[in-house]
Amino acid sequence: MKRTLRYVQSFVISLSLIALIALGKSAQGASTMGVTAIDANGLIAEFDSNPDAQNLVVVFLGTQCVISRRMISRLNELAAMATELNFDFYGLFPNHWDTLNSINTFKREYEVGFPLLLDREAQVAKRLKPMVSPESFVFDKNKGLVYRGRIDNRFVSIGVLRNQITRHDLFDAMQSVSQGRLPAISETEPVGCVYGDWDGNLTTKKSIQHGSHAIE
Repeated sequence: MKRTLRYVQSFVISLSLIALIALGKSAQGASTMGVTAIDANGLIAEFDSNPDAQNLVVVFLGTQCVISRRMISRLNELAAMATELNFDFYGLFPNHWDTLNSINTFKREYEVGFPLLLDREAQVAKRLKPMVSPESFVFDKNKGLVYRGRIDNRFVSIGVLRNQITRHDLFDAMQSVSQGRLPAISETEPVGCVYGDWDGNLTTKKSIQHGSHAIE
C-alpha cells in the first residue's frame, strides 16, 4: 500500500499531461479516457483532468536520434527552470523500438534530469502529430497549445550547426506563458529525426531535414 501511495504521489503532477493534450489546438474534442503512458519504472498511469494543472512542456524524443541526444544538455537546463516558471516538463518516446530498457539506458547515459515516459501505442503522438525528434510542445494552464517546434536554432540542418545560437524558442515560449502572455512565435520548424512508425506516412524515411525556412 505504501508503495502504491508513493507512486500515486509521484504522478500527481503528471496527471495533467493527457488532459492538456486532449484540449490543445492540435487535438480538439479528443477524450482523455483510457489514455496511458508508462514511466521509467514500468508503472502505468491513466491520465485524467487535473484542476490544479500547471503549464506543461512535452518534448518528443528518440533514443536512436543523434539530435535528441545532442539536445539533452539544454533540455536539462530548461527542466531545471521549469519549477520556477510553473511548468511540468516531460520527455516522451513514441517509437515502437523505444522500450523501457532503452529509455532507462538513455536516461543514465545522457544524465537526463527530467521524467521520461514511454508513449504507449503512440497515443500522444497520434494526437499531437510531431514531425521530428526532438520537437517540443508548450501548453498553458488553460489547456491550450501555445507553442510547438524547435528548442532553439543551433541546427541549420541535420549535421550542420550554427556558430552561435541566436534563438531560444522553447525558453521564450515558457517565459511568456509563465508571465501570462502568449508566445510571440507560436510555431517553428524543428530539425530532427523523423519518427519511425507512429504515423504510417512517415515509415519510409529515417531522417528529414527541416528548418530551411524556419524563423532565424
